[in-house]
Parts: sequence; C-alpha cells; structure tokens
Amino acid sequence: TGLYGDFVRNSLRKRGITSPIPTPDMENGCCYCFVDSKGERSFISYHGAEYRFLPEWFSLLDAEEFDTVYICGLEIEEETGENIVAFLEEHPSLQIYFAPGPRAARISRNLFSRICSLSPILHLNEKEAVDLTGVPVYRDAAVSLYEKTKNIVIITLADQGCYYYDGVHSALIPSFPAVQVDTIGAGDAHIGAVIASRKLGVSLSTAIETANRIAAAVVEVSGALLPDEAFDTAF
Repeated sequence: TGLYGDFVRNSLRKRGITSPIPTPDMENGCCYCFVDSKGERSFISYHGAEYRFLPEWFSLLDAEEFDTVYICGLEIEEETGENIVAFLEEHPSLQIYFAPGPRAARISRNLFSRICSLSPILHLNEKEAVDLTGVPVYRDAAVSLYEKTKNIVIITLADQGCYYYDGVHSALIPSFPAVQVDTIGAGDAHIGAVIASRKLGVSLSTAIETANRIAAAVVEVSGALLPDEAFDTAF
C-alpha cells in the first residue's frame, strides 16, 4: 500500500505486468539512490511489504508453470527469507539464479548454506565475491563459490567485463564501451539479460556478452530503466 506501492503497481500495469499476489496490508518500501560525479551510486533502502514474503503467497503459484527462479540477498536476509528458501526446497527441480548482493553477510549462515545446497547459479560483482569468500582474487573466489554450489558462478567486473566459471571452463567476456551517466540498475539488467538469453537457448558466453551490452546501455541513461526504443536501434 502507500505512495510507493501505488507507483510500482501502476507502472507495472502500464507494461501489462500484474502480480498474482494480493496487496498486503503493509506499506511498500523505497530505495533512495545517490549518484556521485563519476556516476557511481550508493543507496539507502527502506524495506516494506515488497521484501517480506508470506507463506500463503506461495500457495497461489503453480510451480509447474515455471522452471526458473531469481532471488536476491536483500529478500533472503529478512525474517521471511525462510519462506522463500522453504518453497525452493519443496521444488528442487527449479533452476535458481541467486544474487547475494552487497549485504550477503546479513543472511543467516544456515539459510545461505541451504540455498547453496540447491545448486544456484550465482551472480555477483567482484567486491561481493571477495567479501563473501575472503579470497582476494576474483578467479579464486569463483572457484571457492563453485565448491559450495556446484554450479556456474558469474562475476561482473565493471569496465573489465564479466568472468564466469562452471567447474570446467572459465572465461573473461569483454565489456562494451559506454559513457557512464550512472550505474543504477546495471547489475539487475545484467542478470536479467543472462536469464532471458539462456531461456532462448544461447550459450553461456553469448548470454553474458549480450548482458554486457545491455548493462553498458543502461549505465548510459539516468536511472534504472532502459527506454523501450533503445532495443529497436541498439539490439
């Protein structure tokens, strides 16, 4: 509910997106992004209803209708993160993409271990990978994370590109040049592009190359949303 809840719901509705989840009797939170002169961003999040997942919501979903799930650490760290993990454990055939995020240390070790046991594909940036593992070199951090999940680890490296390790193969996929306005939404755009590309059946390296291209386009615009018309000309 509230100002931000109405804003999100109406914005999604304009794009033909509706949620099967009823509106909870709780205010939606918000995220304030601060951008410095170089376009780098930090943020302050006020968590509301959008971060708290109730058990009864999952009963409204037919797990047979989808095969892929994306979760992020900001949702898992909440007290209701247990409800998300329990649902995933009940449906082990689901392919999980997991972005632990910059606050992964706030996720309970028990929940984190339970997620890793479900073999998620991890998506995180270099600092997050190093902080999460305590390993100072991202390539070694990727190996350490793979040992926990036994699945693909994707580490974004800003203008260096993106590195992946799948237990056998590894590669650094170059970035695309971009004039940076701000970095808001770049990570979300990247993982979204990876998932969408993989669902289209392309190789992992091609999916990451596409994601690098889209993330580069996102940092060239103000805010998190890439205009629809950009896809008509750039992609």
